[in-house]
Order: sequence, then structure tokens, then C-alpha cells
Amino acid sequence: MPLDPVLLLDTKAWFRKAMIDLRSAEADLAASPPILEDVVFHCQQAAERAIKGFLTFHQEPFGKTHDLRELAKAQCHLVFPPPHISAPCGAAL
Repeated sequence: MPLDPVLLLDTKAWFRKAMIDLRSAEADLAASPPILEDVVFHCQQAAERAIKGFLTFHQEPFGKTHDLRELAKAQCHLVFPPPHISAPCGAAL
């Protein structure tokens, strides 16, 4: 079954933003002296946007949040085996 082109565009947009954040983090890290506060900010943004891209692709809803733990829990069942096979997702976070 072919993938929905709108879904692919939305997913790619999240990952594109994540890549831009990683590039920004690299530039801030290469500065002399490094701009560490911005490096950390851009890395957090990249992680957030990558998870949102993953959730978008899998058509999993997520609210307007910047909380990486909340986003990780939203995708946990897509990544880890069912609880009867291993520890529940909540235990890993």
C-alpha cells in the first residue's frame, strides 16, 4: 500500500527541522568560545523534532509539548516489545 504523500511531507518537515537544529548545534559548538547554552538548546530541539517526526509517520497523536519524556512515552509502544515480553515502557523512562 503506497504511503500518503501528505503524511510523508509532514514527516520530512519534522526531520528537516531536526537536521537544521543539529547543524546549528554544530556551528555553536565550533564557535570560539563555544556557545554551550545554544548547543544544548538546539540538541533538545533536534531530539524533540525527530521524535515528533517519528510519531507523525506512525500517525500517533501528540500534544503541543516540549517535554522529551512525554514524547518518548507516546512512541514507546512503537519501539519496545509488548509488556509481557519485557518491562513496561514507563519503567524504562
